[in-house]
Amino acid sequence: MQFDNSISVANTFAQFNCRGNENAYVLGQDEIASKNMSANAGGYGGGGLIGGMIAGAINEAARNKNQEQEMIPGCMFIMLDVTEAGIGVLAIKKAGLFKKWNTASVVDNTSLFFMRYEDMEFVELKKSMGGYLLSFKTKTGVTFRARIMGKVKELDYHDAGLQAIIARFGLK
Repeated sequence: MQFDNSISVANTFAQFNCRGNENAYVLGQDEIASKNMSANAGGYGGGGLIGGMIAGAINEAARNKNQEQEMIPGCMFIMLDVTEAGIGVLAIKKAGLFKKWNTASVVDNTSLFFMRYEDMEFVELKKSMGGYLLSFKTKTGVTFRARIMGKVKELDYHDAGLQAIIARFGLK
């Protein structure tokens, strides 16, 4: 299950029962997972074990206050399928550190995250450093955020997917 071209990405999402009449495939990062992983790596202040613990506590308090959650716990890189019914997300990994994104595959033992529009309070797309930030909040008050990469040369479908998402949600 790979993402090297539009056919393979469509087949991969179909294997997880994420099918739509309108599919926009893009590569991104789970914004909440990225923050959590940075904090756990000691990204606060001077870093180290104490810095990581402080950052973890700060992030945990912010998550509880804002009810922010990771889409797929512990997975930073994601492939999104934005359909007419909702947003599907798969956790992905590259074959190696210096490999290109067209070598990405689904993370073992993960499942599809899918959120239907009817279960969302809002969906918002904003331009952000080098890409876009897609945020959506459930009717139960939980917020999810994905940072969509602006350009991914090795994925021929990424730009078309990004343009379809911009057309669907507009830019704030």
